[in-house]
Amino acid sequence: MIAEQSVHIAQSPARVYALLVDQDSWALLDPSVLDISPRGLVSKGMTGTMTRRVAGIRVTDGFTVTELDPDSRLEMRLTGAGYALIETISLEATPEGTRTTVVDVLEPTSTFGRLFVALSGPFVRRDLRLRFERLKAVLEPDP
Repeated sequence: MIAEQSVHIAQSPARVYALLVDQDSWALLDPSVLDISPRGLVSKGMTGTMTRRVAGIRVTDGFTVTELDPDSRLEMRLTGAGYALIETISLEATPEGTRTTVVDVLEPTSTFGRLFVALSGPFVRRDLRLRFERLKAVLEPDP
């Protein structure tokens, strides 16, 4: 399952990137995030865990930062019960700011995961859209 979302943000790629690599900002973009370990700025090869509340249940997933290109690209692999998700965020400078695009590729890693992936497409797309709306709101606050 592949989900893609794109949004234009009236800020420089450096400003958008700085927010995305600061784990303290992740809960602003996704209110379901309860805990991240370790915390701080992400670095290539960094591994850790992220605990979120999903349908009222605490779920902890592992993550690995697989690619990091300052001011232009961030890629992470998240692994959970029966699935793996690769999220690639690309930043492109425009005259008005930054075109920010994310592509999520969700793949099953078990029999249970096949069912999970088959059912989760609409939820992944919704959550991605909401996360990008929050990203834009955080970086472009109302005057």
